Amino acid sequence: MESRKLSDYSLARSLIQKAVRRGHVGALGRASAFILKREGGRSWLRTRSRLIAFEESWPIAGELLAGPGGIEDPAPLLTCALHSKQKDATGLGALVKAWVEGEERALDVAPDRRSVKIVAEGMNRPAAFWEWAKTQAGSREARLVIAAAQQAARVAYSPHDVAMVYSAAYLATQGPLPVLHRVEPEVGPFPYWIAADKHTSMGAQVLVDVRMALGVTYDAAASMLFLLDGAAVNALEESPWWTAARQLKFLQIGIREERAVEIMEHIRPMIVKIIGDRVERELQEEDEGTQISMFTQ
Repeated sequence: MESRKLSDYSLARSLIQKAVRRGHVGALGRASAFILKREGGRSWLRTRSRLIAFEESWPIAGELLAGPGGIEDPAPLLTCALHSKQKDATGLGALVKAWVEGEERALDVAPDRRSVKIVAEGMNRPAAFWEWAKTQAGSREARLVIAAAQQAARVAYSPHDVAMVYSAAYLATQGPLPVLHRVEPEVGPFPYWIAADKHTSMGAQVLVDVRMALGVTYDAAASMLFLLDGAAVNALEESPWWTAARQLKFLQIGIREERAVEIMEHIRPMIVKIIGDRVERELQEEDEGTQISMFTQ
């Protein structure tokens, strides 16, 4: 069999974060075990775990990433999965990224314009930012978040991820950290189809079909699928920056959220069928040890 790179397993990699968001430990365990068996999988999980922790549950990211098990172990992701989510680091980061790229509406929807500008300036002056952030930490938990964010900034490979970890550090300087709560694991069937997002070859092909069926742009189709299904979490604490980031994205695609919900209710069965058909075809060509077999669990 031809050797495959870890990047060929984009569905399994996508599934890990979707399972964390929804608190589905069964799906998380299957996807993590699959990745860890692949060459380069442990290194990838080590890096990605840092970013998932900040994206989904930044107030406990410092504690998670400082644990004795090491971040290449799935345990921190399991802890993240079994807690409520607080998505203000990714929300503020999304607004910062948009504003830096020239989107003025990012300031219009922001709960606080000054915060967006501070984080953007901090990204331009990293040494000064990290020194300042450390002096502003008011608790042990805040110091852990800032230290972990600085480490994550060194391995963040996308503009969104960089803005997100800087945002987490900034938020940690702004008073007591939000409290996350333990939640029960999801035990019902997992919607494996949500792993097929725009970052996977299967998802990209499906989005082309959806875009044509709806008569909308590719970005609009991808954004609706992400915001209404891919980004769904098991329990969300109040996250005003995440709410603002969602608002900006709906403004950018020109579709009201209420209308997007109606569209997705109509189109979701078609997406599930398209993906199901493709999974069935690929299963006839692949062996049971490949990532596509997870979709039949």
